[in-house]
Amino acid sequence: MDTADKLVLKTKPSPYMKRWWSLELSKLQAETRWWGRKAYANRHEVNHESHAKYRAVHNQYTDKIKGSKRAYWEKLLEQVDEKTVWTAHKIASAEAADGGGTRIPMLSTKRGDGAMWEAVTNKEKADMLFSSFFPASSSETRIPIDDLHYPPNTFDYQPITDEQIRRAIHKLNPFKAPGANGIPNIVIKQCTDTLIPFIGPIFCATFSLEVYLDTWKDSIMRVV
Repeated sequence: MDTADKLVLKTKPSPYMKRWWSLELSKLQAETRWWGRKAYANRHEVNHESHAKYRAVHNQYTDKIKGSKRAYWEKLLEQVDEKTVWTAHKIASAEAADGGGTRIPMLSTKRGDGAMWEAVTNKEKADMLFSSFFPASSSETRIPIDDLHYPPNTFDYQPITDEQIRRAIHKLNPFKAPGANGIPNIVIKQCTDTLIPFIGPIFCATFSLEVYLDTWKDSIMRVV
């Protein structure tokens, strides 16, 4: 985190920014708007050169947008695995939208008496999602703690290997919301070879020392 604070530039991406957008598109957009204003200023002169130039730049701009969208979609499909294939299918099979922001629809659930209840306001939806994700825990336990009988071990314990850690990192979703440390999974995936020599001893120590860090018990859940 210290390295990230020192070297990574802070940005404030717009919530409306598209992942397929590029710096080249920004330049073409500015050029298209400039020629559009020029053509509008000379709208009474039908044969003015600004009209032809605006049409040419505008066509180039729209073609570049289509190409950028197609290239981003093809790159996304190339990275599809057994987990993200259903997300790609959902995107491809979804009905066309107007590009507006996503909204949580009205939610329905059953009360304790069996009656249906609908959450309409944002607060009601948040309360319903919170109760679903974090149900109230009961003080009573169903496990007889005083008289436990575990079956014999199926196999002898073996220390965690670097290859097991590598496979676990490979299965991580790169763009899930980061945890309490603020480090996204994509950073871990890109730095696998650098991190494994440090992560391995830490994981092995949890078993050899029988200590589980309290910070590892915390998690952050984001509803998207």
